[in-house]
Amino acid sequence: MYIGGMFFLGIFNIIAASVENVYVVIVFRALQGVAASATIPSSYALVSNLFTGRALHLAISVLTVFMTTSYGLGCVMGGAFALTSIGYRAAFYLLGGLAFLVAFLGSLCIEPASVKGDSLKDLDHIGVTLMLSGSLLLVTGLTEGGTSWNSPSAYVPIIFGVLLLFTFFAWELYIMRKFKSFDSVNLLIPLETWTIPNIVPYLLINGIGYSNIFSIMLMSVEVFEYVAMNSPLIAGLKGLTGAVGLFSASIPASLAFGKLPPKYVIIVASTFSLAGSIVISRLGYTTESWWRYGLTGIGLSAFSQCFIFYFCLNTVIVSAPLEMQGVVSGMGMTSVQMFIAISSGATSSIVGDVELGTTSEIQKQMMGRYRHAFYFMIATSALNVVLSLFIKDTGFGSLKQKREKKRMGSESRDCTEVEVGASKQVSESSDCV
Repeated sequence: MYIGGMFFLGIFNIIAASVENVYVVIVFRALQGVAASATIPSSYALVSNLFTGRALHLAISVLTVFMTTSYGLGCVMGGAFALTSIGYRAAFYLLGGLAFLVAFLGSLCIEPASVKGDSLKDLDHIGVTLMLSGSLLLVTGLTEGGTSWNSPSAYVPIIFGVLLLFTFFAWELYIMRKFKSFDSVNLLIPLETWTIPNIVPYLLINGIGYSNIFSIMLMSVEVFEYVAMNSPLIAGLKGLTGAVGLFSASIPASLAFGKLPPKYVIIVASTFSLAGSIVISRLGYTTESWWRYGLTGIGLSAFSQCFIFYFCLNTVIVSAPLEMQGVVSGMGMTSVQMFIAISSGATSSIVGDVELGTTSEIQKQMMGRYRHAFYFMIATSALNVVLSLFIKDTGFGSLKQKREKKRMGSESRDCTEVEVGASKQVSESSDCV
């Protein structure tokens, strides 16, 4: 799945860079998202299967670092490519080439894992259809709602998307279990997933927190590019503060993971993220304002969000059985994408139509709109603080113990399989004698 996702991501990037029609570009941008979504859960599943012990901890740390810092680097790269003769196409060509390279290296270096031949056939195809349809409709409606919530293209997809998602959960949790013909069907989200400690608050906190830093970085770049009339490269460099904050926090977060209780780390990180949202709400369009509020607010929010993302997602993954870690990471990233769509739709509707700051009057008017959007970020950050209080305390050493037990359990299962295989061979040999 990982190699296939990377391969198609490369194809869709090259096509999007080559075509002229804007609607075709939009379609293939959406397909890029589909291909990318195949790489994230599978990457965590690969890491969990290829590494054990301290190596697993380090591998998850490296993977999380790249995931959390990619957006900030993307802003700078996009700003730099915008100044070239081919503009955004250069970024698509570069990403397409990198995706092909990763797919090629993956085919050489990654050993294919053995899977059951009937696993795809036994998948809950009805549940998959309901989940995908509901998610796509909800994201589409929220994206359209950023322009006008009164438009049928916004509220109709949202209504049907929510209904389909409710139908999906009702189908997998209640309805399907009443039919014996579905007893052998594998659920899209196994029931055991919901028994993982704190999975619901972790998914909510992680999704809200990641969407907050995404929106804060995006709006700060828009302020300096559209209101202050900076070049895309300069605006991207000012937004790079978020990537620096995420990257610098990844080292202490990786060292603290497994040693500190996730509950209290997330509470403290959510509180500091709230403080960063308050500081960034005072941002203006001048360079002096960026040094005073932008650098501090974005950096503090990003530094805090790295701890939230790292502890929420990795705690759930470590707590999950090995065979469900890919599913859990996929749920985590789906939650992130959902909340990013919600946050983008809300902030876009608050800001409204963006006007270039050609006059001081327009600049003042636009900053008033952006400030109201930053207030929305304060509210969602405060919600995260409240949600973090509902996390059950799992203690200091529990994560390490779970990891060791999981490793020992995996080794014991391997030994059992070897013993069973050996006993079968002995039995077959005696039959031949």
